[in-house]
Amino acid sequence: ENRSHLVMGSILTEWSDRVTQLAAKVICDVLTGSNASPLTRAILDQGLAEDVDLSLNDSVLQPYVTLSFRNVQDGREDEILALVRKIAEGFVREGLPSASVLSSINHMEFLSREHDEPEGVYRAIQMQNAYLYGGDPLQYLEYDQDFQKLRDMAETGGLERLLKRMLLDDEGVCILHVRPSATLAEEIREREQTRLSETVNAWSAEDRETNRQCNEALIRWQQSEDTEENLRTLPHLNLEDIGPMRPSLTTLVKDFGAWQIRQHPAKTNGIVYLNFYFRLTDMPLEAFFDLSIASRMFGKLPTEHYDALALEEAIKT
Repeated sequence: ENRSHLVMGSILTEWSDRVTQLAAKVICDVLTGSNASPLTRAILDQGLAEDVDLSLNDSVLQPYVTLSFRNVQDGREDEILALVRKIAEGFVREGLPSASVLSSINHMEFLSREHDEPEGVYRAIQMQNAYLYGGDPLQYLEYDQDFQKLRDMAETGGLERLLKRMLLDDEGVCILHVRPSATLAEEIREREQTRLSETVNAWSAEDRETNRQCNEALIRWQQSEDTEENLRTLPHLNLEDIGPMRPSLTTLVKDFGAWQIRQHPAKTNGIVYLNFYFRLTDMPLEAFFDLSIASRMFGKLPTEHYDALALEEAIKT
């Protein structure tokens, strides 16, 4: 009960239209980026489903948008679709909240500059988004102009027009409702057991002996150690294949009141990394568990001056 999934999906654009893809990701983030986002909040408050996700599926020839509802309340599917239309119509008419849009664009641009290691692998994957379809491999590595176009689009109503295409235009939309079964798994097992029994019962004595010998040979092979000749075929690095690691950062030390600031000038794609370190040696050992939980809550729970959504937007902006 109340465990079905409801999904709306439609093709949005083609691989080469990166600005539209970025704009769609902004809309997805604004509407369903967190439990405090307007579409997610409305669905959860009315108890229509337990989880909502609006996302763009890119890195394919025809990027497509999906709006998914998980653990839907039985019989309330039409209410969900009606509420989605109502909320989308309101934002198309009145505009998406500018603060949310700005925070989403800023955060997305930040993530484009901030790459996790291995950065080379990340860049290679990004290049495939264009190269696989005959495009310029650099298209998905250079982003400054795309983000400027995205900001211009946000200021001229382009996001609202795209939102209308994503959630209000019925042409090409597929709606899939997946209902769970309490008996399907057992039915599949029974069918498989019947199939196996029929197969084995049809074997001759010779077939059975052949099967037994094949299984024994497989087990012997699985449990045998590789020969030195086989092991030498594995690619490997020796220590001399790796160049020496030379520290290249310059450290500038400044005093700021009771604080000492250590600055490391470096090329960081325009991102400034500021870290504060606090000495904890005067805390009792039993306090560290609570502190580890509290530190994960900072920036996520409402405060005296911010509700959860406003705090998230301020941090992302």
